Amino acid sequence: MKERAYISAFLSLAVPAIIENSLQSLVGFVAVSFISKIDLEEVAAVGVANAIHPMSLILKF
Repeated sequence: MKERAYISAFLSLAVPAIIENSLQSLVGFVAVSFISKIDLEEVAAVGVANAIHPMSLILKF
């Protein structure tokens, strides 16, 4: 029974994190697709920003 409680607690933390990570990736993809209509340098800048943003979230903690 204890194992079931651990699995439930794990899933209650993991599922929102998975959803948030997926949505953040989707936002990055949409940003790149919009910017790709402008120029290649802007796409590179958005790609760098999308790579740095998750690292800044990790470093806050």
